[in-house]
Amino acid sequence: MDKLIPPTVCVLLTYHHGAAHLAQQLQSLKAQTFPIDTLLIGDDSSLGDLSLTAVLADINLAPMTVQVLSAPRLGATANFMFLAAHAPAARYYAFCDQDDIWLPEKLARAVSWLGTISADRPALYGSATRYITEGGAFLGVSAPMPRAPEFANALVQCMAGGNTMVFNAAALALLKRISATPAQTAQVSHDWLLYALVSGCGGALHYDANPTVYYRQHGDNLRGENRSVAARAQRTAGLFNGVFRARLRAQVAALQWAADLLSPESQIQLSLFVQALNNPSPWRRLHALRASGARRQSAMELVALTLALLIGRL
Repeated sequence: MDKLIPPTVCVLLTYHHGAAHLAQQLQSLKAQTFPIDTLLIGDDSSLGDLSLTAVLADINLAPMTVQVLSAPRLGATANFMFLAAHAPAARYYAFCDQDDIWLPEKLARAVSWLGTISADRPALYGSATRYITEGGAFLGVSAPMPRAPEFANALVQCMAGGNTMVFNAAALALLKRISATPAQTAQVSHDWLLYALVSGCGGALHYDANPTVYYRQHGDNLRGENRSVAARAQRTAGLFNGVFRARLRAQVAALQWAADLLSPESQIQLSLFVQALNNPSPWRRLHALRASGARRQSAMELVALTLALLIGRL
């Protein structure tokens, strides 16, 4: 029956004073070999951004339908959650940052896989990323993901950048459940949360090692590349200085609130992981962590995570 549903795509794009790079991103959306039906833009600018109107006026995106909504001005994650809550009906959805460039086959690759999954089963696609300078020079490719995506990994790590993610309506429905709750105002990451929800309910997951997005490195990026020595050092430092702890605790709180969406097995894993975070005994925390199965993709990062847990930094 789901084969009869038109494979429409809705792109959710967050915007915050980003006119300098937006035109290139919009051109890359227009150049997709699989067409976009709806572009939903959340304008997070302080008083509305006239430059956004100007950029949209300069580029003919027809036959794409473009709709601009006034976002809550609470940051990128809140903007994405807002767009998820207000997204129109479609078969597939994609997160989109204002300053990236999509490779022409991005949506085609994602939809090719998503089309093999029943429409009533949540499904999430993500891919590797190519990093470029502000001027477009190639910097490298995101770190590999050697192990298959699963809920055990989603407890402590996102499987791919949100700017690469494409997902079906059943996956969006999970995120909508969260967007209407107090978890929306917490410091959760929309992409990490979606990965946890889809994997935790037994949904389908696919990581594409072929990059589909150019991620532009510049001074206003919220997060940068993830493969250099400096980037890895920054992530490791975040495990001990409280940065990762805040994000992790917000993520866990959201998952606890939405535990009824998870499978019985995932609920047990989540419960054990919460014990690992909260037990006063370091060794019981370690035992609960191992019992939960929580793991990161990199062996070294798993060691660092375990040490941070033992000394009470998580």
